[in-house]
Amino acid sequence: MPAPGLEGLDPRRLVEALLSSPARIVCVTDAYAAAHAWWSRHRATGRLLAISLGTGVGAAVLDDGEPLHVSGESPGHLGQIDVGPCGGQGDGGCESAIGPDGVQITLEAFVGGAALQRRFGAEPLAALAGLPMDDGFFVALARAIRVAHAIYRPDEVALLGGVGAALAPRIEALDGLVRTGLTAIAKPHARLRAGDSPFLAATGAARLASATP
Repeated sequence: MPAPGLEGLDPRRLVEALLSSPARIVCVTDAYAAAHAWWSRHRATGRLLAISLGTGVGAAVLDDGEPLHVSGESPGHLGQIDVGPCGGQGDGGCESAIGPDGVQITLEAFVGGAALQRRFGAEPLAALAGLPMDDGFFVALARAIRVAHAIYRPDEVALLGGVGAALAPRIEALDGLVRTGLTAIAKPHARLRAGDSPFLAATGAARLASATP
């Protein structure tokens, strides 16, 4: 059973639904599930780097649909990389930005859901539309994507999750920021795209659970 919006859900209802369902149960990360849904929908060839931006930051790398594993069941932990002081305006550029793991100036400290709620309150997605491109949010995200280009050399980078989908109107400007100072080893044809649904993780989990074992 795909279960988007787990925060605030009564766990008893979830367990009851799972136990009464005849469907096969699989355990996957939300980042991989979202990446699988995106790849299944668009079927782009080559290497996909899918960055899930929501409550936290996760990533999955798919080579023609097959996941790349570097650390356990993941390609690494992109949300915990050090993006350095990000300058910019307001709290988004604070050198003492602290992520949920207590570490300063990680990607999650700038773009994770908890960081956005601290800055903008209970409805942070609307605030993204008016942020200048030199805000710490965009600077940190662009730096992380540049690092990912150097490590993974993707053909496509997709920003998924609720925050990723909200960035669709800013994707061209963000792509320009990423390409400023981008390493020459990055693939010149690499695309940057924004997700088209906040529920890709649920869709991907359902697809994976219904696939033939």
